[in-house]
Amino acid sequence: MSETGALSQPEGSDTVDNHRGRLVVGVDGSEGSLVALRWAVSEAQLGGAAVHVVMAWRHPQSYWPATVWTMIMDSSGVSRQTMAHAAETEVERLGKEAGEGQNADITWEAVEGHPAEVLVRAAEGAGALVVGSRGNGGFAGVLLGSVSQHVVARARCPVILIPAPAGESVPTGTTPDAHAQDLSGRIVVGVDGSDGSLAALAWAVKEAHLRGAAVHAVIAWERITGPGATNGWAVGTGGPSSDTDPVMAMATVEITRLAKESVKGSGVKISCEAVEGHPAQVLVQSAESAAALVVGSRGHGGFVGALLGSVSQHVVAHASCPIVLIPDPGHPRHTRPQ
Repeated sequence: MSETGALSQPEGSDTVDNHRGRLVVGVDGSEGSLVALRWAVSEAQLGGAAVHVVMAWRHPQSYWPATVWTMIMDSSGVSRQTMAHAAETEVERLGKEAGEGQNADITWEAVEGHPAEVLVRAAEGAGALVVGSRGNGGFAGVLLGSVSQHVVARARCPVILIPAPAGESVPTGTTPDAHAQDLSGRIVVGVDGSDGSLAALAWAVKEAHLRGAAVHAVIAWERITGPGATNGWAVGTGGPSSDTDPVMAMATVEITRLAKESVKGSGVKISCEAVEGHPAQVLVQSAESAAALVVGSRGHGGFVGALLGSVSQHVVAHASCPIVLIPDPGHPRHTRPQ
């Protein structure tokens, strides 16, 4: 079941090449998913995007042994038809409440199936898939938070993970008020020279153009020791272990070049820095109070010693701002969770 409202197209939206397109939002009734829904509605209105709200639910019989299911049925009498109707009613209510007072085009649906598989399928051709970074379904039979890593690994579109604000409680079954969402603040993007990180940088610049925000590009690198290293540095960096200047200089030149190329003709202001340290920790620290942190979901640094893709899990677990994970343009994706 779905309902569609009117959404005006903002002036100049064609200059960003349909950057957002359709935003698909996964909801499960948890606090985190409701915050993600409100975020998506606010975000969609900046670029004239539509929002499609998806609730994926599973009947216990589909993943519990028959004997266990028989015991549950004996005590609860919950049928598949009952759960389907309840899920449809709930997602319709959430969709309508999210659109109240908003100039937004919102549709919704409830789908039986593995949440990761349902969401990835629903997001085919979408501008982004938005989910709460954590969740434990407020709606019975729905578990959203546990699927986030599957979604990140398999979605062909950008995945945006929205953390619930620390210390805030959003009552289950309600749509939260708009949070103090900094739509025009600083967007931090991690860069390592890989195709995935360059796609992330391009996405961040387009997003900043829509928001009127600035971009801060960060390249984080570490010393490499062991086999393949020379004097404590990765082969090719050419510096003794006690001298960080050559590597820092190389990283600074590289990030400056990439940053300048990325904003040509966009009018977006960009700053950049090269930082020695664990990439995940550097990015989380750099993104404190940022409007968003954008990284490639995979990467193996084009710049020696910078490894971005391997840090995405740490970033998801520790960043306090929305995290945008951009798929590697050349990496095949699988649609079925394993």
